[in-house]
Amino acid sequence: MKPEELIDIMTRHKLSRADIAALAGKTTRQAFSWEKGIFAVPRTLALILYALDEGKVDVRWVINRIHKEITGEDRP
Repeated sequence: MKPEELIDIMTRHKLSRADIAALAGKTTRQAFSWEKGIFAVPRTLALILYALDEGKVDVRWVINRIHKEITGEDRP
């Protein structure tokens, strides 16, 4: 995944750098490096984001999963 694709998907689905980092189990600094092309986007994260963008995964599920990763709790 190219940095431009990452940014486009994040923008379309209103995902923040913190969201992406949480989903990948990394820091926001690492997510910043993906946006800038310093490091490659992890393949598993790219697959999840492509699935989200293609409607294969529901955005609510992704956001709920991010919340659970951060807080350890399901969203109400």
